[in-house]
Amino acid sequence: MSFVMPENVNIPESPKRRSRRRAAVVAAVVIAGALQGVSSANAAPGSWSTAQPGASSGGCDGVRATIALDAVGKARLSATVNCQDALAPAQLGLTTSTGDYRDGLEFVSRSDATITDNYTTVTGKERVRNRTATLTTFEFRKAGNTFSVILRTSSAGIAFRYQLGTAGTVTDDATEFAVPADTSVTAAPYWPAHEALWSTATIGSLASGLYDYAPLLRRTNGVSVLLAESDPSGAFAGAGLRKFGNGFEVEVQTPSLQVPAGFRTPWRTATIGSPATVFESTLVDDVARPSQIADTSWIKPGISSWSWMDGGHATQRDLNRQKAWVDYAASQGWPYVLVDDGWKDITWMPELTQYAAQRGIGIFLWYHWTDLDTPAERDQQFGRITGWGVKGVKLDFMDSDGQARYQWYDAALADAARYRLMVNFHGARLPQGVSRTWPNLLTQEGIRGGEFLDGSRTIGHVAAAPFGRGAVGGADYTPMGFQHAQPNSGAVELALGVLYDSGLLLPAGSRSSYAARPAAQWWLRQLPTVWDETRLLAGTPTTGAVVARRNNGRWYVGAMRVGGPTSIGYSTAFLGSGTWQAEIVNDTAGGGFSRTSQTIQAGQALTVPTTVTNGGHVVRFTKAATLPVEPSRVLVESTGQSVNVAFAEQTNGAAVMQWPANDDPNSRFRFESVGDGHVRMIAQHSSKAVVTLNASTSAGAPIIQYSWESGPTQNDEWLAEDAGGGRFRLLNRGSGLYLTMPSTTAGAQFTQSPFDASPRQLFRIG
Repeated sequence: MSFVMPENVNIPESPKRRSRRRAAVVAAVVIAGALQGVSSANAAPGSWSTAQPGASSGGCDGVRATIALDAVGKARLSATVNCQDALAPAQLGLTTSTGDYRDGLEFVSRSDATITDNYTTVTGKERVRNRTATLTTFEFRKAGNTFSVILRTSSAGIAFRYQLGTAGTVTDDATEFAVPADTSVTAAPYWPAHEALWSTATIGSLASGLYDYAPLLRRTNGVSVLLAESDPSGAFAGAGLRKFGNGFEVEVQTPSLQVPAGFRTPWRTATIGSPATVFESTLVDDVARPSQIADTSWIKPGISSWSWMDGGHATQRDLNRQKAWVDYAASQGWPYVLVDDGWKDITWMPELTQYAAQRGIGIFLWYHWTDLDTPAERDQQFGRITGWGVKGVKLDFMDSDGQARYQWYDAALADAARYRLMVNFHGARLPQGVSRTWPNLLTQEGIRGGEFLDGSRTIGHVAAAPFGRGAVGGADYTPMGFQHAQPNSGAVELALGVLYDSGLLLPAGSRSSYAARPAAQWWLRQLPTVWDETRLLAGTPTTGAVVARRNNGRWYVGAMRVGGPTSIGYSTAFLGSGTWQAEIVNDTAGGGFSRTSQTIQAGQALTVPTTVTNGGHVVRFTKAATLPVEPSRVLVESTGQSVNVAFAEQTNGAAVMQWPANDDPNSRFRFESVGDGHVRMIAQHSSKAVVTLNASTSAGAPIIQYSWESGPTQNDEWLAEDAGGGRFRLLNRGSGLYLTMPSTTAGAQFTQSPFDASPRQLFRIG
């Protein structure tokens, strides 16, 4: 839950206007007697460049950055990519109580190193990351004090931070970024809750004022630049970007920050490249501190029900309603239920957590940050709720980028990790690589998402936000609140689960709205929340995006398009090679969904019509497996036992179980094609099909044999998904769940469950 800003409220200008701030800072430093100017005669102009690892010597290929010092000792930074300008020369520097480092700098030295950083993450755009960069330290001096610029140059772009040789008080970050006036900029006005609307204009026409980090700059030469910050800490404060001329200047949200000698500021990052390169980049994470949690095995991303949009406080305070949500989550294979504001004075929470645990569901609980603003409060609350078995917390209404709040963020994440609690931040700062440092942070808001029901979300915002806000880290957009009006179609609501990454996905629908949309339930039952790869396939911040994300060997696409009915088309070259099955959920003209399936070859163009205004679609791609025509034994990878019909029963309803492999006819099955890449699995001894009991769509439903019957349920149709190495998975068309062996015991019955990447869902012919 977050505060909703009325439409008619203007976001005020910061009182620290650029010219006024500069004059005040200089005056303050002069009064302190610490500002000792260096005349222009003492400043030696110079220019020094860096390049990403592997770039040619003396060429202009790859990402390159240049720091130039002019005759008055003012340092400016510029950047290029593949011989194209990215950032125009713009000022570097800090003002402090011990020196004004905006000018009068003297170059002392530079040092260069190539660094390699191989790391894994729990959430984000890709789990395994191997990065190299050129790390260059430029040391300058002014009045006997050192001021260093630490610059990292990689194929993703540049990142830089400042280091001060002397303790003092930082009074201004004077960093600037500049581009030509015709550069397109997608940005959101700064608001401490970071929930303003995203929109697009040229930098020359963009209104003056303070803007959020993560603006996307698209130059007419085809180069894109995304500005962000990374690796924050309570030693400093967060910042916004003050628009001036054809650029932005960093504006720190605490005006006076005492720092020790050797202090380093947060990283300022500029992701640089093609639109796809920028969207797919993890630069903000790459420069953040490594994980502070040694054992991350307890951190489990997933989907959680969120009943705030289904009754507000009343639902949070009703035990029976919360139990009903637990039952629903269990039936859908969702691992979590989040109880929002309203629960704190009730007495039944231990009963709910026990009820949930018995059904394999973990509970998240909401807190206002002031409930946990001291170490004693955190110990008391975290100790209490973990004693009940609670798995995570949603912390809300921080609404500040000041130093004090950043100190709280540091402490809250560390204490949550100590109690093994996962975290979702709402009313929070933007992502700054913190999910790398504290992997228990699964997602955070910092976006105007689905909970805003005041009509303030425009289709322009929905189209633009994935390119700016969404590109810097996990976003808890709370999509799929189908029971409420949206500026986009229902299929776009589904697509938002792919357009953004979020380690904790919180769909905002009601149980009745899901039940009325079986295709939406099908999509959510098998939608991952962690990714191995991310691709921007098409789109712009003004027209909408097409994004593909891979989880293991499966690809998911979310697509949207602004405007009237038309079509969305893109290449499937990202699939690599081979034959794939595309299962598509699209809008229908009547406001519902259609679900279709087709076989395609990797690289083939896929075109899907948009049948409604501001529509879209979602697709799941699974690689098609080749199955034998003759009756065969089907072996379970996890146990080596075979799929078997219990006691060679001929009757409908007999259990399909595992049993030590033999040559009995009840352990042999033939695969009968039904088209669209799907098959029926027919027992040789009975000629009956392997089906889900009662056409159930619930996780855990048992598997039986039954005579074929025509009808719409499709619980007897399975998609054979190639899992590599001669192995395959069987995905039920009716439920969207996988054939699963939940036990190692001979005679155990098969069930259906969500994808879990385990051998219990893998089969081979043997």
